[in-house]
Amino acid sequence: MPLAKKLLAKGLKATNTKKLDLELMVDDSPNTKKTGEFVQGQLEQLPKVKVHIKSLPKVQRITKEGKSDFDMVIATWTSTFSDPINFLDVWESDSTYNNSKWRNKKFDNYTELSENRYATNPAQRWTQLQKAEHELMNDQGTIPLYQVTQAQLLDTKVKGIIYNGSGVPYDWKYAYIK
Repeated sequence: MPLAKKLLAKGLKATNTKKLDLELMVDDSPNTKKTGEFVQGQLEQLPKVKVHIKSLPKVQRITKEGKSDFDMVIATWTSTFSDPINFLDVWESDSTYNNSKWRNKKFDNYTELSENRYATNPAQRWTQLQKAEHELMNDQGTIPLYQVTQAQLLDTKVKGIIYNGSGVPYDWKYAYIK
């Protein structure tokens, strides 16, 4: 918390702002509301910060988010295929999903290199993806809060089910009962 307070004071001074009065937009689902309340509570521990939660039906939240009509928003992203680029390319400057309008030339360059020049060189591609992620996290283009997971119970007689970490969760093609 001391570092957060120091950085807040520096930011307020740099922008000639006396306080932050922010709106946090969330879906009206129970879990998202709880997450919003947690974030609100954490941020309001900082001096001169007030956060108001705006809970909307998901369709309305997505519409406002698509118009970049928010101070802060809690949203989720589920990858459709198992590759880091599916999380990173959302934040490229020209991405239609980049509703925050965050821009970073280094980040764009790293993702460009990973998708083109080094697309067939796994080691170099991976290095570029790591650099892109570092740039995104260092610049706080987004702030990951958690990774969604789900517990699974499976009868020991069921074999051959393939679980995919992204995209379609299960592949039943090779499933059988032993």
